[in-house]
Amino acid sequence: SSAITLTQILARVAVLSSKLGLEAEECGSTIRRADVIIAAISTNNGNGAALYTLDMKHFSPIARLGLKLFT
Repeated sequence: SSAITLTQILARVAVLSSKLGLEAEECGSTIRRADVIIAAISTNNGNGAALYTLDMKHFSPIARLGLKLFT
């Protein structure tokens, strides 16, 4: 079957959020785990999705890693 299961999606989000968190820490930014998970969910399918937020303080370090942010 070509259908993606919820388990597969959650596994990809877990891996991606870990990578984003580590990359941010390597750049000198510590980001709350919940924010990293939100960023991973918004970019999970790789189609250039953007995150609309008023919380630039928490998400701007992730934007440097490629997340598109709009306020």
